[in-house]
Amino acid sequence: MDNRHSHRAGESFLVRWRGRVEGPLSVEEIEGRLENGQLGMLSQIKLGDDWVSLRRFFQGVGETKAVVKNPLILSRPSQAERPPAPSSDDGLLTARPARVPLRERILTAHGMAFACLAMVAGGLFAAIHFSNNARETQVPVKHAPAASASPRVSTTNAAPSGSNQVTQSSAGTNAPNADATASKTEVNGGSPALPPLPANESRTFRLKDLTEQVGTILNADEKGIIIRSDTGKLSARIPWISFDMEALAREPKVIAYHRDRVAAAEAAERAKAVAEEHARRRAEFIARQEELIDQAIQSMGWKEVRNGYLNGWGAEVTIGRIFDVVSSNTAQWSAVRLASSDLQRYTHYRVEAVWRNQYKQRVAVRFLVPANGSGFILNGCFLDGSRMADGPFINSIKVIWNEKNQ
Repeated sequence: MDNRHSHRAGESFLVRWRGRVEGPLSVEEIEGRLENGQLGMLSQIKLGDDWVSLRRFFQGVGETKAVVKNPLILSRPSQAERPPAPSSDDGLLTARPARVPLRERILTAHGMAFACLAMVAGGLFAAIHFSNNARETQVPVKHAPAASASPRVSTTNAAPSGSNQVTQSSAGTNAPNADATASKTEVNGGSPALPPLPANESRTFRLKDLTEQVGTILNADEKGIIIRSDTGKLSARIPWISFDMEALAREPKVIAYHRDRVAAAEAAERAKAVAEEHARRRAEFIARQEELIDQAIQSMGWKEVRNGYLNGWGAEVTIGRIFDVVSSNTAQWSAVRLASSDLQRYTHYRVEAVWRNQYKQRVAVRFLVPANGSGFILNGCFLDGSRMADGPFINSIKVIWNEKNQ
């Protein structure tokens, strides 16, 4: 092949090695890098639109031999570059790798993702299995109760670990929380609660002020505890806050106090619920009855009474006709609600006929009518606001009626 590159000794070129492009570099600079081992003969130089190896570029260039002192440089790779994948030196173009189809690349990516997920799932399963096995092999530790200080006097201020504990109310009161029932509390590890201590047995109670009380608990209430000493002397009532509450959890009197307190609280809640339900039903009844009474006053008013009949007068003449004759046609009728203090306020309404007699006295006759208008009853006879006996009053009306109809 002819030395067709010798005339380019004064030009500059782009050089590519390890995927990185440098330049433009002169032929002298390229030869210098070859001499220093920074480039190799398999590096590529750009000629026009093509990339060729430096070996092909300098092939047959006589002047290169004068510049490159070591002739072996033409056959060895540079220190900065290792020989890439074999390429063809017989042509001007280097061989390009075959393009992988898109479908095969997608399948390959999916396969790698599935493999990663499988590895993560396997790791999680192994960790969970190891954790479960470790929990199953744990052995619960049982704590023995503390021994008594003496055969006759036992100390209860230091209760065994995991024993019943009576918590104090967060509201700041001295009494323990009513919801804390010592007899139902369980010890650590889920074992049953320790049984109550023997009743009426003398014990030593250490208080938080570092003093001691020796004796038996006589009484416990919301204010505290009274202790009776062995000599029969009673202590002042000691507030709950002065005791180690955990140590009192097994005392029979304390357990009974909590049980009674919880029962009283539950009974109060039940009574409150019953009262609220009763009030709700009464409110519904009152609202319904008031609506019925309003409807009855609007639809029937006093007409049912005026068109009715008095007992003992027969059915020949109505009450309205009687009162018209007796009052000389001055009777005034009205229908109103009863007073709020009246026991029949929500079941009846009141009808009243009023006129003045010949002596200018105010005469009033009242009747009660049920909300459904099924009938009426005499509710009182009044003369100038004073109530009169119903029988004599009606008889006097009858006398006036007879006189005016003769």
